[in-house]
Amino acid sequence: MHAADRPTAPGVLLGAAAAVVGAALYVTAIGYLDLRASSISTGALLGWDSAVVAIVPPRAPVWEGLAIAAVTALAFWPFWWRQRTASSRWHQVPVWAALVTVLALAAWAAATTEFPYSPIAALSGGPSPVTGGVADPLAVTWTRQGALSPVTTVFVGVLAVLSVARPGARQAPDPATTEVAVEDDRPRR
Repeated sequence: MHAADRPTAPGVLLGAAAAVVGAALYVTAIGYLDLRASSISTGALLGWDSAVVAIVPPRAPVWEGLAIAAVTALAFWPFWWRQRTASSRWHQVPVWAALVTVLALAAWAAATTEFPYSPIAALSGGPSPVTGGVADPLAVTWTRQGALSPVTTVFVGVLAVLSVARPGARQAPDPATTEVAVEDDRPRR
């Protein structure tokens, strides 16, 4: 490993901090989109502020599903790219930081959620005995929904695989070391 490939301590800390913030934003975005998908499949139309605007016939949440897939792909891409180009285990610190953040949010949501949990009932603004009779803020509702979402569980699995994979394992070999000179033994015309 060359000195240029070795990450610096501030670089590792900055990468870990960005991964923590990114993972928390990912869980919140998935919660927002999952909440919209759940409401559409039950027949409630939500506004941008997640307030029920109208009751409509239930339908399949196709656009919301595509948005969830796009957000997940955008969140996964930096980790995958960095893993493919990494030259040391230090480059995996952001993956570990994101994994721990998502697991911590999932544990928090599982520990503080009353079951059976209904995301639409959570938006009603009614007080919850768990929070001491105070309704959760909207961002907390979105984060809770995202942490309880199956999409987040799949994302944790992908992060776990990336966290134990060897850095640069799928990197293409250097072409200079794999080329072989082959003589042309065909007869000349």
